[in-house]
Amino acid sequence: MRTLLNCLTSIVAIALVFLSWVPLADAHPLGNFTINHYAGLHIERDHVGIDYVLDMAEIPAFQEIRQLDLDRNHKADEIETKNYPAEKCREVKSHLNLRLNQTPLALSLTR
Repeated sequence: MRTLLNCLTSIVAIALVFLSWVPLADAHPLGNFTINHYAGLHIERDHVGIDYVLDMAEIPAFQEIRQLDLDRNHKADEIETKNYPAEKCREVKSHLNLRLNQTPLALSLTR
């Protein structure tokens, strides 16, 4: 009986070690300084849509928030962030270039 109890205790201890040994999951596997860009094109008969996504890791996001924090209270509140999405979209749009047969196409923001 004592041997069985020791065996079960050992098995449980080994199982706990294996269950507690979980690899670390990183949100940004390329590092805390990365900014990932995604541009998805949706080509329709009468228009082309572009879904553009910016995924900022911790440090670029912190730097962006610091620029928004006009009163320097270390928080980007609602007043400071109200226009951020539209301003960021205009900034990104100014760097996008879409052409059809070498002719530049005008881009407009829809959201």
